[in-house]
Amino acid sequence: MAMATNPNGISDSLRNQIRLLEQEKNTKQVSSQTLLELGRLYFYASVEEESYIFRGEALFQKLTDDPELGSTAKMYQATLLTLKAKHAFWPQDKLKLCNQGLERMDQVVQSAPNQLEVRFLRASTCYYLPFFFNRRQQAAADFKVMLHLLPAAVGKYPKTLLRNICGFLKETKLLQPADLTTLQ
Repeated sequence: MAMATNPNGISDSLRNQIRLLEQEKNTKQVSSQTLLELGRLYFYASVEEESYIFRGEALFQKLTDDPELGSTAKMYQATLLTLKAKHAFWPQDKLKLCNQGLERMDQVVQSAPNQLEVRFLRASTCYYLPFFFNRRQQAAADFKVMLHLLPAAVGKYPKTLLRNICGFLKETKLLQPADLTTLQ
């Protein structure tokens, strides 16, 4: 999600979006889609603030049995595990958590290879990993698959998510010029 970042953590805009969805969740029964949207926000916030990882884990656990959203929820759980690695203090903990998260991500992609958001989460995670994880080719392969999945995703995913995915694909240097033309 492209937002200005606050030097003290997440943006005020993201914090407000989270607060509004949490209030909605606490005052009435909300749909699985609304819970997924809140989980996405927790994920984005957890990049900067570790405390959101635990909120996200609890929320995505509720969605893992949902037939429509289960794979997406499991992928977010795996991605949150890699974010735990980012926030871990000890290098050996960082390596262990990241490898566990990557292994889980690979399992989810195997079970749901044609889900755009699943591919996006693994691709974006692998793209930002240090070179010694040797995942840059994996990210490029996922980007190619995402290009083919994008046309069918219009109307199926929130516009902001699709804009973020397209913007991320444009930012990376892993796509060929023909791929970027297709993305347009």
